[in-house]
Amino acid sequence: VDTLIFAGITRDCLEPATANLVAEAVGARNARVFDLINACNSLVDAIDVGDSLIRSGKAERVLVATGERASLAINWQAQTMEELRQSVASLVVGDGGGAVVLEPSDDPGRGLRAREFRSDATQWRHAIGGRFRPGTQACELCGGLLDRTFRCNGRDLFAAAFSLLYPTMETVMARTGWGYDDLDVVFCHQPTKRFVEKAIPFLGGVGRAAEKLWGTAERYGNTSTTSLALAMSEAEAAGKLVAGAKVLVLAPSSGVSAAAVTMVW
Repeated sequence: VDTLIFAGITRDCLEPATANLVAEAVGARNARVFDLINACNSLVDAIDVGDSLIRSGKAERVLVATGERASLAINWQAQTMEELRQSVASLVVGDGGGAVVLEPSDDPGRGLRAREFRSDATQWRHAIGGRFRPGTQACELCGGLLDRTFRCNGRDLFAAAFSLLYPTMETVMARTGWGYDDLDVVFCHQPTKRFVEKAIPFLGGVGRAAEKLWGTAERYGNTSTTSLALAMSEAEAAGKLVAGAKVLVLAPSSGVSAAAVTMVW
């Protein structure tokens, strides 16, 4: 491993990069290390960066790692109904960890095929976690400036994220030249199982691709940046993700942003 990217949201510390701690733990003492954070899209963004480093000749083997203690963001002490409403999304988060290794392939038919990334930065207020308060609004009990809780307007976040994810998905599939029937498996970051269930009616005929979706949210909750690695690991262990499989990876995120990547495993 000559490059290690840490893509978790709940880092061990603000400085140094948590990638340093991971590199020491796995023995990657000579690797270039850095953190990359973009909410729940961090893993797929890190994969894209790692792929670009390899294609440009700046790296030969990239380890993308993530680990989350998202349960730290649960707000167990909501004081008002409005605060409780904004805290509901934090009640379904889950902890976890995962990693993927990227390296060149001698087979031109395998690997990442196409990608599409979109964002609408005007929508960032729909979901906020780990907010630093102004100095005049320090916690009355501890004096701290960090509000670690995750607060979210789920309805508005869904509308904003889905409005980006759908065209992103359509674009990357057209660029790849695949139809949805060509896919063997679909991986999508799922904040909740309901996120997918709510989206299917808006997809029309494309909704049949949901039958190929490997889900984890119903068992582990919203594991944020870990969800894609977790789903891939499970699908591979189950024999669903095999060499030559045509894969669509989708990632909606707060911010808001959306990513879609096609690959041949």
